[in-house]
Amino acid sequence: MDDVDKPTVLVIEDEDGIRTYLKMMFEKKNFNAIAASTGTEGYEKIVSRHPDIVILDIAMIGLSGIEIYYRLRAHEETKNTPIIFCSALALPADVKVSHELHSDYLNKPFEFPELYQKVMDLLGMD
Repeated sequence: MDDVDKPTVLVIEDEDGIRTYLKMMFEKKNFNAIAASTGTEGYEKIVSRHPDIVILDIAMIGLSGIEIYYRLRAHEETKNTPIIFCSALALPADVKVSHELHSDYLNKPFEFPELYQKVMDLLGMD
């Protein structure tokens, strides 16, 4: 499959180990996987690369996952990009916000197959 035919996932995660692992696992599943370590870098990559789906940490220095969400939804070209929030905090407010925003949420730690299935479901892929 050519790279242009592969779906693109962007992982925005400030923890190096998690970010590297998720990027590698999505590449093994035949995705174009790109990664960002800060909210600001992630937002710039969304605007420039137009990923098919975003895996988004909530608590980050600079732009938080929630701030990125609102920026994406404010622009026509990114307003429908699927987002899966991930957080180790598991604060009831984070879960509530993700549900209010009609986004998926995974509590860290999670297993890759669970995340992968959510990605496949949101992209309408088998």
